[in-house]
Amino acid sequence: MFLKRQSFITFILLILTLILGGCGSATKSKSTGKKVSKEMKGKPIWLSSTSNFCSSQELCAVGEGTGRLIAEASGRKELSKIFKVRVKARTKIDSSMRTTTDKDQVISGTMEEGLTQQIQETSEEVLEGVVTKEIYDDGESFFALVSLDKVKAGRIVRSKIESIDELLKNCIEDGRRHLLSQALGLLKVRQKLNLRYEFLTNFKIKAPISYKTIYDLKRKKALLGTTVYLTSKEPDKNLGLKDYIRRLLIKNDFKVIEKEGEAYQFRVVIELVSQKIYFRVDGFEKNKFSLRVQALNKKRVKIGSISFAVTETGRSFWQSYERALPEIKRRIQEEIGLLKID
Repeated sequence: MFLKRQSFITFILLILTLILGGCGSATKSKSTGKKVSKEMKGKPIWLSSTSNFCSSQELCAVGEGTGRLIAEASGRKELSKIFKVRVKARTKIDSSMRTTTDKDQVISGTMEEGLTQQIQETSEEVLEGVVTKEIYDDGESFFALVSLDKVKAGRIVRSKIESIDELLKNCIEDGRRHLLSQALGLLKVRQKLNLRYEFLTNFKIKAPISYKTIYDLKRKKALLGTTVYLTSKEPDKNLGLKDYIRRLLIKNDFKVIEKEGEAYQFRVVIELVSQKIYFRVDGFEKNKFSLRVQALNKKRVKIGSISFAVTETGRSFWQSYERALPEIKRRIQEEIGLLKID
């Protein structure tokens, strides 16, 4: 009887132990389950606000994508947008350049082509310093928190500005017309980069040359009244290259005429010839465009020239010509000083 009673008590104690243990385990699991839920289902705060995850010396953005690399690339793109918008917001002056004329002759030219490209290249170099701080995967998309160190980025921009300053000084010291026009373009690039530098560091770098200095020098050149007689032989009946060089010469403060009867100091002769090249692709043709621009003095003696060739393909002659034109114009603008008419 005693053994039965003892067995019964032992059984009851065992049941109570199991019940209490089960409750404890259940309580512990519930707590752990809450923690896992918080980790797995709760989104990180930086998805909606990066301020607590980035210092004042950082510029941060969040990118989203189907994979980690895509999310990081998206983050860099968003960072680029923020960078551009905030720089734009800091612009306090109208940086657009206007062309002024004096008796139909340009005194102050428009900006050089390709300035946007130069600024873009600098921005891309700055964004190479972007690093990924956090990655989050919600099961459907990846999210990346990326940051840019303002101090390091500022050093890159400063280096570009200092390089431009050296070029500006060289252009002014040389003083030739095409270099003065280039100086305006360089100053435009510098102004935009300086806004980026100010945004990154809260400081500006003073320019060694002002717009006024360049305009004054260009005005003196324009007042000399140096006249160029311009003639052209090219496949385009609309004489597109002639018109381009005419505008380029006017931008460089020359007076341009197209009737030989008027007085002039220099004659500029444009000649563009084409040569069809064998091309083994049906429906396309390849053409080589050879350009020669000669500058002659009043005695018809050659004093300078530009000469180069550009090859392009297209479905027709005119398509290949249109494709070649941008490179032809770029080369002309780059080599205009070789005419030696200044």
